[in-house]
Amino acid sequence: MVSPEVSPEELFGTKAGDVWRTLHDAGSMSVDDIARKTKLPEPLIWAALGWLGREGKLRIVNIGRKRRKFNPIVELVD
Repeated sequence: MVSPEVSPEELFGTKAGDVWRTLHDAGSMSVDDIARKTKLPEPLIWAALGWLGREGKLRIVNIGRKRRKFNPIVELVD
């Protein structure tokens, strides 16, 4: 459970950093692969990707679908 004293910026910014480091080290990955690698729950991964996207730090390479699930492949912008 998240402490009520943690701001959204701190929580999502920290998770965005975790996802950024994972993509930086591994290159292009699907959301499912990011979840496996970071062990973050999927909602936090989506929040982190939104954060990175708003900052212009990633792009969607392929809009994949896996068993009717939206599972894009993303990579960092050079």
